[in-house]
Amino acid sequence: PSHDRFYRQRNGNIDKRLIHSLGFDAESVFTQMHVDKYKKANIHLSIDASSSMGGSKWERTMINAIALAKAVSMIQNISMQISFRYTNESLSVVLIAWDSRKESFQKVRSIFPYLQANGTTPEGLCFEAIQKLIVPASSDMDSYFVNISDGEPCYHSSKAGFDYQGQPAFEHTKREFDKFRKNGLTVLS
Repeated sequence: PSHDRFYRQRNGNIDKRLIHSLGFDAESVFTQMHVDKYKKANIHLSIDASSSMGGSKWERTMINAIALAKAVSMIQNISMQISFRYTNESLSVVLIAWDSRKESFQKVRSIFPYLQANGTTPEGLCFEAIQKLIVPASSDMDSYFVNISDGEPCYHSSKAGFDYQGQPAFEHTKREFDKFRKNGLTVLS
């Protein structure tokens, strides 16, 4: 909660420092305290770590992610998880790189400089895999899913005989976003 104190009010608690002015037509000698309370919030930041995100896009994305992680680590009512999505050989991969509920900001400092973009963009497949890890919204918590990506869903594995692209991949990814929304999450992409 944030606390704001307002001085020289016409009602409230008497401000002892202003009592001396009561005999001189000063009526505003009261102080009031206003307390703003906010629901807890959780942010799941999911980052496309495919090779097309490399270079300056990756640097800007990492600066953004690290800045958000630092801010969250300093705010009491907000928690955050940061995940990365990419492919490695014939696998689509989700890496939960940081969870503010369990880990300190020091982990972000130590591992984020070594993370790199690689592979393709298995969007919906990875979103389906992390559904159970997402903190749902509730009456006392707002929950946000933030997606940073530069491309369309695409994953091809000749080894596994799997081709995930085009309209079926778009529709699958949309269905996964709809599941997030159904669980009360606000989706930003």
